[in-house]
Amino acid sequence: MIDLFSVRQVRLAEQRAIYSGESVLTLMDKAGRGVFEQVSTLDYPSVVIFAGSGNNGGDGYALAYYLKKNDKNVFVVCVDEPKTAAALKYRRLFEDEGGRVLSLSENFSLDKCLIVDCIFGVGFRDSVEFNAKKAVELINDSKNHTNFVVSVDVPSGVNGDNGLAQTAVNADLTLTIGCYKVGLFLNDAVDHTGIVKVVDIGLRAEEPTAILLEEGDFNSVLQIRRPSSYKNQYGVVGVFGGSKRYSGAVKLAAMAQAAVYSGCGISRLICPDNLSSSVTPYILESTLYPVASDGESAVFDQKSLSGAIKGLNALSVGMGLGDGQDIGSIVKYLLSFEDLKLCIDADGLNALSKDMTVLSEKKTRSVVLTPHLGEFSRLTKLDKNSIVSDPIAVCKRFATQYGVTLLLKGGSTIVTDGETAYIVKRGTPGMATAGSGDVLSGVIAGLLGYNGVSPLTVSCAAFVCGVSAEIGSENIADIAYSAGDTVANLKAAVTKVYKASHNKQSIKGE
Repeated sequence: MIDLFSVRQVRLAEQRAIYSGESVLTLMDKAGRGVFEQVSTLDYPSVVIFAGSGNNGGDGYALAYYLKKNDKNVFVVCVDEPKTAAALKYRRLFEDEGGRVLSLSENFSLDKCLIVDCIFGVGFRDSVEFNAKKAVELINDSKNHTNFVVSVDVPSGVNGDNGLAQTAVNADLTLTIGCYKVGLFLNDAVDHTGIVKVVDIGLRAEEPTAILLEEGDFNSVLQIRRPSSYKNQYGVVGVFGGSKRYSGAVKLAAMAQAAVYSGCGISRLICPDNLSSSVTPYILESTLYPVASDGESAVFDQKSLSGAIKGLNALSVGMGLGDGQDIGSIVKYLLSFEDLKLCIDADGLNALSKDMTVLSEKKTRSVVLTPHLGEFSRLTKLDKNSIVSDPIAVCKRFATQYGVTLLLKGGSTIVTDGETAYIVKRGTPGMATAGSGDVLSGVIAGLLGYNGVSPLTVSCAAFVCGVSAEIGSENIADIAYSAGDTVANLKAAVTKVYKASHNKQSIKGE
């Protein structure tokens, strides 16, 4: 687990360090030396540092100073003149070593070199303009197989709190100073950061804003099984979806398989009875329970629904159910069962968005909602820009207000119960395809079968789906990828995360 902090928290940590006897110059020295230790291992004949006017630019001058002292071929491009005493100090030290500082208007080559971005850093808030915009575009236009771009702290043009960006540096590596910033893992930032590493300068921040999950963090979710255990101990779960418009038999079967591959003991596929004959040939490990329909979608029939969920301890519902007039009544009925662990997705969420009092008045104690940004906008009645500008806070408030565990899908996935917030940054662009969310709902059902509802359990589902896609992408191009490929590699993904979480070389302990 990696703690992620807001810009405000980082600023407070810097202030505490200064109150404890550090100086801005000392912190800059630590940053410059720390970045030097990282970039000096990269084998490039020359280094070009783009330095802005603030302390991020100062970190660049400090880096240039240490590179020059170690006989590296380095020069600095001054994007804007230094405005802080510490930055000006290190510029002079660099120049005293014989270092060259050039302006943007001078001629210089960016071919076969290491480019270091020190233009803005963590304090960036507004748009990139004037010299800075010219520098960012110059860096990005020069990117090819002969050079490598490192951003110091945050890629210039990326907001350190929410990851939003318009014009921003496309880094191969981001060396963030002091501690990991939450914005590096949200929204547009995932397209700009490359690999992210921290440069430790001794800062100690308060409680994190969010936590980035790693492969070994799920030992409490992917449990070791006793030899004497049996299937019912690992949950009887259901996946409930499908309608005439969204009738993909293979997809429905895949949701049920996803639940099985994620470790539940028994999986039940529930679908409208008009789909049962088309689904049956694809059902292998799971059982099938048809419910009443009007020939288009499921209808509210209490006897039919009661039979479908009898004996279940977890259920995912909503995937492809359509917009039939009874979907809201079905969701309301399912929310009346106290002990049913319920995951609501897709058309189930759309039904809720029409009457949020259903969620407020629920009796079910354990509810998971899995919206994408558009669905979350409908649930919250907030426009998308309001959500993405402060996604962690918005998600926490919603989860607290309705007493649910929320999973907000995206390039990075946010999972929170209103208190703890996890971020899952695994997967590939190939997952941006129909059915990926349906498979996730199947995995969530499978994991809930033998776990309580918690942010970590729900995050595990997103994590293994992401790892599965990464495995699949080794042989499948993103443009050719489908949700079925995620299902096909789920066993390998669950096994990989299981081994990492239990620190095993193999399941047998070899």
